[in-house]
This record gives sequence, structure tokens and C-alpha cells, in this order.
Amino acid sequence: MELPINQPFRLVETLSCGQGHRWLPRNDGWHEGVVDTELITIRQIASGIEFFGASDPVAMKAWLHRHFRLDDDVEAIYRELAQGESVLAGLLERHSGIRVMSDDPWECLVFFILSANNNIPRIQRDMERIARAFGEPIGGSRSTFPGPGVLGRESALVGLEELNLGLGKGMKIGSAAGEILSGRLDLESLVREPSHRLVTDRLKTIHGVGDKVANCVALFSLEQLDSFPVDVHVSRSLARHYRDIPRSTEGLRKWGQRRFGRYAGYADAVLFVEDFTSTRFSL
Repeated sequence: MELPINQPFRLVETLSCGQGHRWLPRNDGWHEGVVDTELITIRQIASGIEFFGASDPVAMKAWLHRHFRLDDDVEAIYRELAQGESVLAGLLERHSGIRVMSDDPWECLVFFILSANNNIPRIQRDMERIARAFGEPIGGSRSTFPGPGVLGRESALVGLEELNLGLGKGMKIGSAAGEILSGRLDLESLVREPSHRLVTDRLKTIHGVGDKVANCVALFSLEQLDSFPVDVHVSRSLARHYRDIPRSTEGLRKWGQRRFGRYAGYADAVLFVEDFTSTRFSL
């Protein structure tokens, strides 16, 4: 089935930059992903996205529409970001079609907890290892992703540590799951929270979640499009293209939010891709 797209869209580049955490590239040009309990394949075609594997294609079409935020008018967003920004305007033109996606908040949180001192292919492999260890098989080597109710169990903590995820990440994932199970953390309620600061401050109360992880989760799963997470790629891109910028990560994040405003997340994604596609260095 096809999902028509009548605006700038780049599927491969979007999925290669730390979003859509369970979409894995295949050698035949398709991407394979796990959506709830189904194995879905997608690829970009001239008219939009072609997809297979859904038991309810109409519902999947609507889900993909939300997942890739196709209600965002990216051309209008680009115009707003480009005003008085000759450098960013050039980057937006070069990478036109990069999306800010809407991912599952729990999967997004786990992905970015795993991101410390890591790179995207390795993080995706660790996500798959967690799914195989604790999820339900759905075909081939893929499995559903376990929710907080599974990963918050005491027995799961032992299993997570046995996966050797590094830097105590298994314990951090278990701690995040425990926060949700206890009711102290409600990710869905944060989607409706209008204050970026309240969202990121709440996320940073989770063991192992710092400023970058909180801003990544806020941007890619909690509707906070003014988030401006700063990692090595964004930092390097800013240093290459701008002068007189702060040196600290937190300073760069605040600078980016002030400079790029309500769509800072789109500027952030383009800056990330600008460096990532040319270097492929660690996240």
C-alpha cells in the first residue's frame, strides 16, 4: 500500500540519524521495522512511502502519517527558520526533507539511555538484543519491544546486566521502568505538557538521564519541537558554521533554542545530519 507525501521527504536520511529506533535497513533498499506486534517493511517511492506487512493497511497508513509527522508543514517551517539565517538556510536546502519523527516515548527513552558513549548502529543492535531477550518473537530474528512492566521486574534487571550494555545502562533502564510502574513518571502526560523546561526537568529526575537525553526524548517523542539536543555531531556542525558560540553543551543547547525558536528541533536535526552523513562518527 502507498502513503502519498506531497512535501519534501527523505526517508533514508531521516532513519539514519537516531530516529525511528526499530527501523533497520535491508540490502534490497527497504527498511524493516516492528510496529507493535507486526513486522512492517517500508521504502520511499516517487509518490511517498510504500509499505507491506500490516494486517490493517488503513490503520498503518494513519500510524506512519503520525510517525513521520506529515502534518508538519516543513516548507513553512524551513521558511521561518531561514529568516535572517543564511547558513541554516543553505543547510535546510541541502538536506530538505529531513523529518523530526514522533517515536514511542518508552522506546525513545531506552534508546537514548543506551546512547552514552555509543554509536547509532551499536545502539540499534542493543535495542534488538533487549527485544530478543525480553520481547515476543514476531518473525525472523525480530521481536516486540518489552515495556516497562517487563523491564521493571527484578528478574529483568539481572537479565539486562547480563546483556553487558555497559556503563550501568541496564540498571538505568530498569530504574526508568520502575519510575513508570510506580506512577512517578507518566510519559503520556508529558506529551500534553506545554512547558519544555518542565518536561526536560522531569525526565532528568530519572537515574541516568542528563540534559542531552532529556532533550532528545522531548524532541523525538514528546512533541517538544523547541528542543535542541546537543551531541558531538550538532556541536561539531555548529563550530564549523557559526562563530562566537558557547563552548559548553548546555550553553550550546540554550543558544540553539534562543536562536532557532519554536522549531529549534528541525534546525537541530539538519545540523546533526550535516555532520553525521559526512563523518559517521559516534553519537
